[in-house]
Amino acid sequence: MSVLVHATSVVIGAAATPFGGNVDAAVLLVGASGAGKSDVALRLVAMGARLLSDDQTALSEDSGRLM
Repeated sequence: MSVLVHATSVVIGAAATPFGGNVDAAVLLVGASGAGKSDVALRLVAMGARLLSDDQTALSEDSGRLM
């Protein structure tokens, strides 16, 4: 079963490299409409991240991991 949330999701990828972060990690940007989620996502993409979803994200659980 999945839950649809009003959020943008981004795989950090190369954007994490300058900070020593996990390149396989992802972030879920949540907030009210007009809060700047898409702007933050675009800035991360410009740094090497990959956009997974914009505006809505389907979340589910698999073996204790958020997918």
